[in-house]
Amino acid sequence: KSFIEAIYRSGAIELKTNPSLKIITNPQTTHADFREVCSQAARAGLQAQAAKINASYNAKITALRLKIEKFEAEEQQQREEVDQRKLEELSSGGELLLSIFSKRKRSATQSLAKRRLSQQARSDLEQYQQQLASFREQLEALTRARDEALQQAQEQWADKVNDLVEVPINPQKKDIYLELFGIAWMPFYVVRMGEKLLELPAYQPEEF
Repeated sequence: KSFIEAIYRSGAIELKTNPSLKIITNPQTTHADFREVCSQAARAGLQAQAAKINASYNAKITALRLKIEKFEAEEQQQREEVDQRKLEELSSGGELLLSIFSKRKRSATQSLAKRRLSQQARSDLEQYQQQLASFREQLEALTRARDEALQQAQEQWADKVNDLVEVPINPQKKDIYLELFGIAWMPFYVVRMGEKLLELPAYQPEEF
């Protein structure tokens, strides 16, 4: 009974566990092997989470980039129209000025119409530029948010790898089976050599 009691009190084993990754290994697993198992599980989890993050953000980023490309093309066309309206306005203004000093009479209505068209073209160009600036800010914000989400995911999974806990498992008395118990007496001699006392077995190992 004392022997079983001693086993019950001293026979605990330590199980390496990772609560964050829900991994438990047997007692024979070394610390290095257990850490490698946790690292592999964390890498798989990170890849799955990163795929979800990229899928969520990249669709929005791609759509926004296409919209930016479209507006850039339209902005370029609007720039060309502004340049054309400027030339027409300058030409109309020059003709009006020339008519003042010549005998030909030219109405100022056409010149004013050219100016209004030129101003409208510049106003439309400013709207395109403002819209493009807004789209680019949105793209930068989305890209930054995606990168921050990926970085946060990496840090979270790295922390999970380091969540190593050793859990003691104590035996229960009902699970301890004593098949054989005995006491062995091993005789020995005490021999003095100089100032030292040595214990020497009183038998040869092959005779035991």
